[in-house]
Amino acid sequence: MSGCRAERLCLSGLSAVLLLTLQVAAAGAQTGAPTPLFPAQPDESTPPPQASPGVVPPASSATKPTAGSIEATPLEEIVNDAIGPLEGPDSLGQDLWRGTSRSLAEALIPQIPSAGSPAARGLARRLLLTSARPPEGSGSADLILLRADRLLGLGYAGDAAELRSLAPVGRMDAIRAGQLADALLLAGRINHACALIDQNAAFAADPAGERLSVLCALHIGDRDRAYFLFDLMREQDSADPTLGAAIAIADGATDRSLPEDARPTPFLLAMLAEGKAAPPDRWLGSAEPAYLPALLALPVASETRVAAAERAARLALLDPAVLAAAYQGLKIETKEREAAAASPRPETPRRRVALHQAVQQTADPIARARLVRQALEFSRADPLLAATARLHAPFLRALAPVQELAGSAPTFARALFLAGDPEAARRWVALARANAADPGIAARLPGLALLSALAGETLPAWNQVARTFLERPAPTPEGARLAAVARLLPLDAGAVQPGAAPPAGGFFDPGLGLALRNAAAARRVGETVLFALIAIGDGGPASTDAGALAEALTALRRIGLEAEVRDLAIEAAIANGA
Repeated sequence: MSGCRAERLCLSGLSAVLLLTLQVAAAGAQTGAPTPLFPAQPDESTPPPQASPGVVPPASSATKPTAGSIEATPLEEIVNDAIGPLEGPDSLGQDLWRGTSRSLAEALIPQIPSAGSPAARGLARRLLLTSARPPEGSGSADLILLRADRLLGLGYAGDAAELRSLAPVGRMDAIRAGQLADALLLAGRINHACALIDQNAAFAADPAGERLSVLCALHIGDRDRAYFLFDLMREQDSADPTLGAAIAIADGATDRSLPEDARPTPFLLAMLAEGKAAPPDRWLGSAEPAYLPALLALPVASETRVAAAERAARLALLDPAVLAAAYQGLKIETKEREAAAASPRPETPRRRVALHQAVQQTADPIARARLVRQALEFSRADPLLAATARLHAPFLRALAPVQELAGSAPTFARALFLAGDPEAARRWVALARANAADPGIAARLPGLALLSALAGETLPAWNQVARTFLERPAPTPEGARLAAVARLLPLDAGAVQPGAAPPAGGFFDPGLGLALRNAAAARRVGETVLFALIAIGDGGPASTDAGALAEALTALRRIGLEAEVRDLAIEAAIANGA
C-alpha cells in the first residue's frame, strides 16, 4: 500500500470499474445482492490457484468399483481459511463476509492502510482476526496467510503468529513454517517456535530450521548440543559470521558484538533476548513496526530507544507502561527536568522524557496535575497524544476536579475522552462548564460539547452547542472535518436533516464512495469496513478528506459499528480542534 496510495490515486483503476459495475448493479445493491467489482471471466493465461496449505487434495483416482459395489470417491477435506482467533461479541461476526466475493476480499485486505490512528488500527485488527465463514466464490490466495501478512505489516506480530498457527503446521512447506517461526519469535513465544522443528520435517531440514535448533538448544540450557549443531553447520558451509557472534552473545558473552552490517531479524532478536543483550542502537531507528516491541523488550536505554517507544506508541503497539519505562530509563539531570517543567510544551522526545520524570517525582497532586497538563499540550493531531492520554489516564481518574484546576479541565476532559473513559471525562467537563465565565475556558466549551455528545450526552441545550460545528462550520479543512463529525449527532424534534455529505477536497475517489455506500446498504460488513478504512487512509480520521470521513463514519454506523464510529469521530474531533 505504499507507492500507489502515496499518489492519491491508488484506487483510480478500481474506480473506473466501480462506476461501471455499480451502475449496472444498483438494483442488486438495494436488495443486498453483492456487487461484482471485477470481470467474472477467468484469465486463461494465469495458472490455476494453489491449494491452501490446510487443504488435503482428493485422491488421484476413485476407489476401483467391483461388481455389485457402489463406487466410492474420497472427499476433499474442507478447511475454512477465514477462521480466526476472535469469536463472539469481540469479533465482527460469523457473517463478516456474507455477500462479498472472495476476489474482492483478496484485493482489498492488502490495501488496509498503516494509519497512526488507534481507532482505525483497532478496527483493522478486529476485522483481520475475526473468525467467519469465507467469502463467496473461488480465489487465488490463502486468507489465513493474507490476513497474517497484513497484521504483520501493521506491526501485530503476536496476532500474525496466532492466525498463522491455525493452519495445519505439518502440511506447511519450509518457507511458510519459517514465516510462522519468525512471527512466534517476534511475539516472544520461543517455545512455540521451537516446537515447529518437531512438527514440520521440511522446516527442520531447512537452514532456517537448523539455526533455530541452535537457539532452542541454548534456550533449554543444552550448550553442548548448540555448539555441536553450529560446528555441523560450519562444516556444511551453512553458517555465517553473524551466527557465531549471535551464539556467543546468547551464551552470555559480554565482549562480543554483532557485525556492523547485521540487520535485525526475528532470529537475531531472539538470540539477543536469550543473552539479555542490547541491540545495536541503529536498529531502533530503522526497524519495521512488527520488530519494535521485541526491540523495546531488550535492555537498552538511549534517546533512540525513547524515539522507538514513541513510534510504537503512536501505532498502539505497546502498553503505556512500556513507554513509561523508556522515559524512566533515560538519565536526565535535575536542571533539565526543571527546564522542561518551565517549558510551555514538550516539543522533543528528550523534553518529554524530562517532563515525565518531573511528573513522577512530584508528590503534590496539584503541582503534578499542572505538569501532566503540560505533557498533554502538544499538537492535537499528533497520534502520540492518544498514547500520552492513556499514560496519564489513571492519575486523572483519581484526581479530584477541584476549582484550583479549572483551567486544566478542558485538557483533562479531552485526554480522558481520547483514552476511552467518558465517565471520568464528564467530571472535568462539568468543572469547565461551571467556569464558563473564564474566556479561555469558554472558547473550548463547544469542542467539549461535541465530544460529550459523541460519547452519549443527551442534554438538548448542550448538544445544540455541539451542532454549531455543522451549522456554522469554519471555512477550513479542519472545520469541514468537524462538520463531518457533527453530522453524527442526533437531531432535535423538528430539526432539518443536513443535506449531502461535505464535498470531497479533490482526493477522494468518487467510485470508492459509491462502493462504500453500496456495501453498507447491503450490510456487507467486511466489505464496508475495508472500504471505510481505505477511504480514511494513511493519515487516519485526523487528516483525511472531509467527504471521505463523512462517508466512512456514515457507512460504519449503518452496519452497526457504533463504538468504532464514536472512537474514530472523537479522534477526528480532537485532532481538528474540538
